[in-house]
Amino acid sequence: MTFDEFWKLYPRKDAKGNARKIWERINPGPELQAKIAATLEWEAPLFLEREPQYRPLPSTWLNGERWDDERPIPARPQKTEQQRAGDYF
Repeated sequence: MTFDEFWKLYPRKDAKGNARKIWERINPGPELQAKIAATLEWEAPLFLEREPQYRPLPSTWLNGERWDDERPIPARPQKTEQQRAGDYF
């Protein structure tokens, strides 16, 4: 994965020059590149659920080594009132 491929995957397109500098400083090898791509596969859709100003800048994401973040556990669906009533019987 090149920086340009990372840029295409990342859901916020701000401060490209800063992100490129950090990418070059990190100089990710093939294993880290694969990990970054895999993380963005599940994390990018979550970012798109947020307002744009609450999505991390690509440089912030790279600096924070966010590819090591834990994958969030999906929230359990809430029971309806009828389902909760059935729990008591």
